[in-house]
Amino acid sequence: MCVGEVALTINVVDINDERPRFELPVYIFDVEENQSPGIEVGVVSAADRELSPFNQFTLNWRSPVDQFAIDSQTGVITTTQPLDHELQVYHSQACIALHFTTN
Repeated sequence: MCVGEVALTINVVDINDERPRFELPVYIFDVEENQSPGIEVGVVSAADRELSPFNQFTLNWRSPVDQFAIDSQTGVITTTQPLDHELQVYHSQACIALHFTTN
């Protein structure tokens, strides 16, 4: 009987199957009213357990926000206009961490 044989190498390829997770479940910041635009309000932070390049993501708002800006890399939140306590006592926004790459 004749038999052929070959050696195989099977690589397990990493996929982007972990989502970025924020360090806190809720962030609460205070900012004084009537400040000039550009005042730092706070910083949100997230991490991803994946290996590079799948651990890279940007931070952004879930929906458009007029009063605040977020630095997509550092998570620093700043005001974009003066805020007035008498017009609006608090602002509630949702921040997302979005992967650069997909599966």
